[in-house]
Amino acid sequence: MLRNRPYIALSLLNGLLIMHMELLEVGMPLWVTTHTTAPAWMTSALLFTNVLVAIGFQMRVGRTVTDVGSAARAMRRGGYCLLSASVVFALTGALPSLPCAVALTGAVVLLTLTELLQSAGSWGLSYDLADATRLGEYQGAWSVGTQLIRSCGPILVTLALSSLEETGWLLIGSAYLAAAGVAVPLAYRARTDQRLAPPPAPESQPTGTP
Repeated sequence: MLRNRPYIALSLLNGLLIMHMELLEVGMPLWVTTHTTAPAWMTSALLFTNVLVAIGFQMRVGRTVTDVGSAARAMRRGGYCLLSASVVFALTGALPSLPCAVALTGAVVLLTLTELLQSAGSWGLSYDLADATRLGEYQGAWSVGTQLIRSCGPILVTLALSSLEETGWLLIGSAYLAAAGVAVPLAYRARTDQRLAPPPAPESQPTGTP
C-alpha cells in the first residue's frame, strides 16, 4: 500500500490535467461545427496542426524537464497555455470565417503546447517521485488515478460547451489553470514525504539447514 499520499493526489490531479485531450478530441470538433463559421473540414486541419506541432516541439519541451521542480513547473506553464487557448476558442464564435480559422489554429497550437508540457511534467513526476524499489506499484497507482478522472472527461467537456458555450471555455480554462498551479506545492510535498519515508525492511531469510 502506498503511503505517499501527495503522490496519489498528484496522480488524480494529473488525470484532471489530461483533460486537454478531451478538449482536442471532443470539445474542439463540437465547437467548430456548431458554434463557429469555419467550414467542417477545418476540424481535420486542426487535428493535423496538432500532430505537426507535437512532432516539432516534443523533444524541445521534454528537455526542459530535468527534475521534480521543473516537471511541476511544466504542468503550471501548461495551465497558462490552456487558459489562453480557452480564451481564443471563446472568441472564435463571433468571428468571420477567415479570422475564425486563423484564431482556431492559434488556439490548437496553444492546446498542443499544453499537451506537451503536461506530458513531460507527468513523466517526470511519476518516475522521480516513485520509490525505486516499488516502481511498478507506483506507476500502477499513477495510471489508475489518471483513468479514474479521465473517464468523466468527455461528458464534462460536452456539457460545459453545449450548455455554457463561451462561458464554458472560460470556466474550463480557469479551473485547469488552478489545478495546474496546485501541482507545484503538491510535488514538493510528495518529494518531502519520499525523503522522510523509512527505508524498506530487509526481507527475512529462511532458517534451517541447507
